Amino acid sequence: MIVDNADASFRAVEQLIAHNHQRIAIVNGPQDVYVYRERLRGYYEAMRAHNLPVDEQWVKVGSFVEAGEYVMIESLFDLPEPPTAIYATNYFATIGTVLALYWGYGICGLAAVVVAGNVLGFFGNYLLAWRVYRRLRALPLQ
Repeated sequence: MIVDNADASFRAVEQLIAHNHQRIAIVNGPQDVYVYRERLRGYYEAMRAHNLPVDEQWVKVGSFVEAGEYVMIESLFDLPEPPTAIYATNYFATIGTVLALYWGYGICGLAAVVVAGNVLGFFGNYLLAWRVYRRLRALPLQ
């Protein structure tokens, strides 16, 4: 089976856009890995296709450990206009994002944060976030 990572990312970001998110961050894997370059390309293409800006501060490259993603997520929510949605492109990015939002921020009064990500496997659709905290919404990838 061959997965079109750029197209899958494009569709994931489009789902966030369909839920009225315009400030969408991405937590991605290292850019020396082809899969993650393609996922980032899909993110940029979706944002461009919908005429949405990309603040480069919303683009985070992960280290495959929850602690690394945790620190990156902290920096996202320290921005004057933080993202309202996060596209987490791998298992550790998703777990790190959920942990940072829950433990580090307790969701901090944010009206809505959506995490679209991979928890159980490659572009899986298992919903973790709602089990962690009711105000954190997970969007299953179609």
